[in-house]
Amino acid sequence: MVRKIKRRRRQGYDIAYVFDVSDGDTNCPYTSLKNGYELAPEIAATVRPSDYKIIKDAPHSPQLIAFLSTKNYKAVELVGVLTDECVHQTARWLKYVLPYIELTVDAACCAANTPEQHNAALRRLKHSGLIHVTHFHERSLR
Repeated sequence: MVRKIKRRRRQGYDIAYVFDVSDGDTNCPYTSLKNGYELAPEIAATVRPSDYKIIKDAPHSPQLIAFLSTKNYKAVELVGVLTDECVHQTARWLKYVLPYIELTVDAACCAANTPEQHNAALRRLKHSGLIHVTHFHERSLR
């Protein structure tokens, strides 16, 4: 994910960090999500003052929708942790609320608790036909 952030920045893309504080699930296995505002140190090192920071304090974040609406983006790429929850939910909701945005999820920059959950979420997004999924090579889960 760090390489992607750096590459996109060099290409002139806006970088936005979305901090999900809506759940408060202290059983989350990812340290970076337990307090919502904490990024993994490697990712935190990529943050620049010019980057956007968005607090997502509800499952269907009005702050995120407002941000994307005012920026008039034609395309958005999502990456993040908990493919089967945060990424999946955000992608589906964004496509519903802002159907004109071309939405991509980079599977190589997402993660879930298990490979099965990760693959299932990506499969649902891909098969919806509304969201483009890159770097997803479905493997047998046997």
